[in-house]
Amino acid sequence: MMQGQKLRRADFVTSLILLGFGAWMLLEAFRMPMRDTFGGVQNVWYVSPALFPLIVSIGILVLATALLAHAIRSGGAAALVHSLKNLAETDREPLIRFGGILLGLVSFVYLYIPRVDFFLATILMLFYFVTAYYLDDHAFLKRFMILYSGGCILFIVLFATPLAASLNRSFTYSTDVIALFFFVAMVLFARGATRGNPGHRARIRLALIVTFITPLILIPVFRYFLRVQMPREGGIIEIMHLIYYSIR
Repeated sequence: MMQGQKLRRADFVTSLILLGFGAWMLLEAFRMPMRDTFGGVQNVWYVSPALFPLIVSIGILVLATALLAHAIRSGGAAALVHSLKNLAETDREPLIRFGGILLGLVSFVYLYIPRVDFFLATILMLFYFVTAYYLDDHAFLKRFMILYSGGCILFIVLFATPLAASLNRSFTYSTDVIALFFFVAMVLFARGATRGNPGHRARIRLALIVTFITPLILIPVFRYFLRVQMPREGGIIEIMHLIYYSIR
């Protein structure tokens, strides 16, 4: 019962964080032009770069609202109030869970999206979130957060120094290759950490399926049918270009 209260409390705070993030993302999307004129030709709304973040932000808001309603009904808000009144007795697990959520969102939006191939940025974020929270294993979450934080620090060093530019001059997609190796390292770590636990292994396999299927559907739809350019088109999306234009 106590564990259930902790989870509902975590759901309540998580929903508030996601609502704030979704609202911020929605406001940023509305700042993008829905229509514009290029060379005397006016683009229609469904090819606007604002369309993708609008859909994503609305989806986040809907899901966060549903999570908030469920958390309130199941006592999550009351559990949070009780834990705040007895803060000295509250363990650090909820704070670590919320810190993990913020780590994933901030790194995805501010670190990976502007600098790494959008497909790679997406699978890094999805595999981190789905694996870390779907397993519902606090010990694994802490270790996985440390690994993911280490990767974020590596990329911060790369892009805050001339190192990334130097590597990309040698090979255009050097930082994308590093991101791909980081993703492989995350998968190997998750499999190694769950060795001997068939239930966790099954969830990791499902996490991998979700991680790849989502961008493999969304990116081609937006890039080739709605003609919305991705924030950064690196090595993987270039391969998609080659496949698309070779079979077109």
